[in-house]
This record gives sequence, structure tokens and C-alpha cells, in this order.
Amino acid sequence: MANIDLRIKLGPLVSLAISGQSCEEISEALKGFEVLNQQIDSMCGELAENIYPQEPDPTD
Repeated sequence: MANIDLRIKLGPLVSLAISGQSCEEISEALKGFEVLNQQIDSMCGELAENIYPQEPDPTD
């Protein structure tokens, strides 16, 4: 059976590489990616809030 290599470049410093023997194996490996994506979104969101705090709405 052929080896399947999946490589995705997410940015200049971030890439994702997954290898497997079947589409099912690749799919299984990607199941945890949703949790990782949520964690990164949360971390980057907090970082962005600290760097660029929202200014109070002047109409309040």
C-alpha cells in the first residue's frame, strides 16, 4: 500500500505534515486538529487583546 503524505503550509513559520497508509488513517490523525485549532485561536485571541486592547465605546 502506498504512503500518503499531506503537507499544508499555514504561514511563513507554521506548517502541518501528516503521513499515513490510508485516507482513514489520515482522517483519524486530523481529529485532534479541531482541539488544537481552538487552543491556538484562544491563545492568539488573548495575545491580540493584550497588544491591541479595545477602546471603550464613546457612546456609552
